[in-house]
Amino acid sequence: MTGERLAWHRVAAHLGIPVVELAERISHTEFIDWLEYLVWAEQRTDKQDAYLASIAAEVRRSFVGDKARNKIRNEDFLLSFQSKPKKLAGMAGKSAWLSALNVKGK
Repeated sequence: MTGERLAWHRVAAHLGIPVVELAERISHTEFIDWLEYLVWAEQRTDKQDAYLASIAAEVRRSFVGDKARNKIRNEDFLLSFQSKPKKLAGMAGKSAWLSALNVKGK
């Protein structure tokens, strides 16, 4: 399931109502607003995410030496969801990927 159909199901699931009922109850503008809200909500960091990241950072700090301990940041343990993946520097070509995976090309 992709596209607009999936979007209707996402909004309906969030609101806890059937898709047919959702389509009857809201305007197209409100539907678009809900989609924008869901994207925003998925990408933001809430208190629970920050708390769990600080726990993970503290656990990691307990396994490293004193010098490395100060380099560990809570932000390093927050998940990041992006709509487009970042392009890796120097890894754009097929030959670069093959060499990174230790595969010999033709």
